[in-house]
Amino acid sequence: MSIYKIVQPVIHKLQSFSQIKPYRLYNPAILQQIPLNRELHNNNQKTPDYKLTYFDLRAIAEPIRLIFAYAKVPYIDERIPFKKWSDMKPSTPLGKMPILYVDGKQLTQSSTIARYLGKKYGLVPNDEFDAARCDEVVDILNDIVTVWRNFQINRDPEKKAKLKEEMMANLVPLSLKRFETFVIANDNKHVAGNETSWADLSLASYLELFELSLDKNLLADHPGLKKFKEYILNLPEIQEWIQNRPPFKAA
Repeated sequence: MSIYKIVQPVIHKLQSFSQIKPYRLYNPAILQQIPLNRELHNNNQKTPDYKLTYFDLRAIAEPIRLIFAYAKVPYIDERIPFKKWSDMKPSTPLGKMPILYVDGKQLTQSSTIARYLGKKYGLVPNDEFDAARCDEVVDILNDIVTVWRNFQINRDPEKKAKLKEEMMANLVPLSLKRFETFVIANDNKHVAGNETSWADLSLASYLELFELSLDKNLLADHPGLKKFKEYILNLPEIQEWIQNRPPFKAA
C-alpha cells in the first residue's frame, strides 16, 4: 500500500477538527509514467517528510512547488486561509511564510527553501559559475518580488498605480533584458548550463506570475524568454502539477 493511501485517511480525519484549509498531499502516483531521474531516487536515502506552509496562493511559494513537482517528491501542501493568519502569525519563526518543515524542522525564506531543495535533488549546476548564475537570477527576481509584493497588497489605487508604473519603467525591463541574455545563450531552455535548474523553475514561475498580475503581454518584446517559459512549464513533470493545481488567485 502506498504512503499516499495510508496518510490520506488521516488527513481527512484532521480536516474535521480544523478550520485551516485541508492539507493536500502531493501524490507522486500521478507521475508514475515519468521515469525517475533525480539523484536521490537512485540510492537508498530516505526521503524526508516535507510540509510546505503558505497561503492559498501561488506567489513566492509556487517555485518551491514546481521544484517538488519536477523532482517528484511527495510533500504536504498546507494552505492557510487569510482569516486564520492573524492567529497563526505569532507562532511562526519570522511572522511570515512560506515555511518548509523538514522532518519537523523549520526552514524559512522562499529562496533559501528553493535553493535547499535544488541542492538536495540535483537542480544546482555542478559548474561553479553556472551555479552562481542561478543565484544571480533568483536574487534579481527577489528584487522584483519585493516591489511586486508591495504593489499586490496596496489597497490605495493611486499608490498602487504608481508602484506599478515605477516597476514597469525600470526594474522589470532591465531584469527581463538580462534574463533573456542568459536564456538565449542556452537555446532558450536554461539560464545556465544544459540541464533544468532550480533557477529555471523559479524564473518560469515568476514570469507566469508577473504576466497574470502585471501585464499579460509582459514578454511580447522578449521572444527568447517566452520560449524559455513555455519550455519549462511544458516539461512533463511540471505539466502534471499545472493540470492539478488550484486556479490562480490574486493576493
